[in-house]
Amino acid sequence: MPNKELVSGLDIGSNTIRLAITQKVDNLEGKPNVVGVVETSAEGINRGVITSIDDAVSSISDCLEKA
Repeated sequence: MPNKELVSGLDIGSNTIRLAITQKVDNLEGKPNVVGVVETSAEGINRGVITSIDDAVSSISDCLEKA
């Protein structure tokens, strides 16, 4: 049975929050298999600064739920 490892990346920007999930599989020559990519609008973040922690957490949670 091949070793499967999930790897994710979260990009929190001023306009959008993006999440990519890949699966590392040994028999694919080290190339990751993309499982999913999700994008939501970023609320509570302005020019890289969190202006509302509640809105920012809500946006990140929404992205995770979609994934």
